[in-house]
Amino acid sequence: MSDPLHTESKLSQDGGGGDPAASTGALAAAAARADGRLDASTADGTAASLPTAGVRREVAPWRRTVYVVSPSRKHRLTVSDVLAGRYTVRVFWETSLMILATMKRRPDIIILDEAAVRSGAEAALNRLMEHPTLQTVPLLGLAQAPRSAFTALLRARAIPFLTRDVRPDDLLSLVSDMISDGVERNWITIEPVQRKALTDSVAMFRTVSRLVVAGETIPYNHVRESCASLVTAVSNRNVFSLLSSVKGHDNYSYVHSVRVATFLSHFGYELGLRGEELYTLTAGGLLHDIGKSAIPHHVLNKPGRLTEGEWATMRTHVDEGLAIIDRVDNVPRGVVTIAAQHHERLDGSGYPRGLKGADLNDLARLAAIVDVFGALTDQRTYKAPLPADRALAIMRDMTGHLDMGLVRLFQDMLMSTDTLLDTG
Repeated sequence: MSDPLHTESKLSQDGGGGDPAASTGALAAAAARADGRLDASTADGTAASLPTAGVRREVAPWRRTVYVVSPSRKHRLTVSDVLAGRYTVRVFWETSLMILATMKRRPDIIILDEAAVRSGAEAALNRLMEHPTLQTVPLLGLAQAPRSAFTALLRARAIPFLTRDVRPDDLLSLVSDMISDGVERNWITIEPVQRKALTDSVAMFRTVSRLVVAGETIPYNHVRESCASLVTAVSNRNVFSLLSSVKGHDNYSYVHSVRVATFLSHFGYELGLRGEELYTLTAGGLLHDIGKSAIPHHVLNKPGRLTEGEWATMRTHVDEGLAIIDRVDNVPRGVVTIAAQHHERLDGSGYPRGLKGADLNDLARLAAIVDVFGALTDQRTYKAPLPADRALAIMRDMTGHLDMGLVRLFQDMLMSTDTLLDTG
């Protein structure tokens, strides 16, 4: 049977190539639904309708939720249409209705239009910021102009704001950053070693992104240091909170890379890797998809079907990643190999170079398995995460594509650590 992820590649940024309609077998269809973009279907095949322009609908429950408060129908629909492809958006014409709605579902961020609080902005902000359910929810102001009594009040309370003429990409970017910042603040509640693994890794991602934009050399020792707490957590068999806490972060490339690095490090540890070998494997997991930073956001986060051209663009992330890693000083060869080969397949059907059999490095075979598992069990805007047991069933059907001996060992590792199965 063909590689399910490889079969539905034109639909997904995480898989290989082909068309789900041409695939055979229930497992291939399940994989296409889980990792692909079959008309925004959920993992079990039921419709998860995406809001169309001007229409508010309930969508998939795994999506993060944005509440928009504005008395202006035009402004509500404008904001909703920008965000609806990525989030569940609920709109309200005044704050009291929005607060009532929080009894059923707490939002991940609130966007408050200046017009909704024109006659009592300070009282409205106090009410939101003191509300027991909402006081920790990020708040974003939507102002009529950069300078007003409303924006002065927001500045005094360190509340971010945008004006109504904001570009859609800027609105999406700020909403995503604010949701992620809220998630990161909640990391204070998890154990110190796991918290440090997350804070170090997110700091490394931001540093690498900044250095890439600046065209500067990336120090490998910074990457290695960010792996230290992760390796410690893995060595202590203490990663449950880490894997659970990272899921809510809104930067998918970061979430996927941390999950891959964690599972890969755990896999390597169980196989007997220690010291620099384990650090290399972990660093390879963190950097394997770094090339996706060069992929346009509208392609990387597209909730629908990728076109042929968009899929061709997506596939360039491997070579883009290698170009970035080439600027990392003193990077171990194993990190380069993982980034170069994690989409290759044993039968030569992978990309970008169609390597096969003995040409595939052992580290890359490990990384390919964990990357597939991560893609299937990741939560995306267009799909729910597959349970670990279903993901493993699909992977067992990928004979000829993944190393089945290593797949069995990976499954044994997960089965022997129940908490890892719970985080799949």
